[in-house]
Amino acid sequence: MLKEVSKKVLVVLIGIIVASLTVGLVEWIGHLAYPDNDFKVDMTRKEMSVVVANMPAMALLIVGIAWMFGCFLGCLVTRGMNKQIPLVAALTPGLLTMFGGIIMFIRIPHPVWFVVISLIIAGVGTYFGELKGREIQLGKLG
Repeated sequence: MLKEVSKKVLVVLIGIIVASLTVGLVEWIGHLAYPDNDFKVDMTRKEMSVVVANMPAMALLIVGIAWMFGCFLGCLVTRGMNKQIPLVAALTPGLLTMFGGIIMFIRIPHPVWFVVISLIIAGVGTYFGELKGREIQLGKLG
């Protein structure tokens, strides 16, 4: 029994790691295309909101796309590695990525269009990642 539970937890943790690495990689690529030279370490919330408001739309959109890919791959890996885990567990990598985005929106004001679009496409990535994960087998942990 404990072995089964630990396998399920391990699968979810692997999915979270995949989601996080994917988001980081896509955002890093986005920073290469659109460097954020205006950000400083000791900026106030108001100063950060001014910088974000003046960022090119494509730079912001890349962040939303990073979340979508992270949610998709995290949920795909989680469900693909264990078909027996509950739906909530399979969706956890995507839900945590979206929760991280919401925390970021609270800490740094963003344009409303970006908040809406990024949460929608992250939700779509989460849904389709879990759905496609049902069709594939990625190792066997469960």
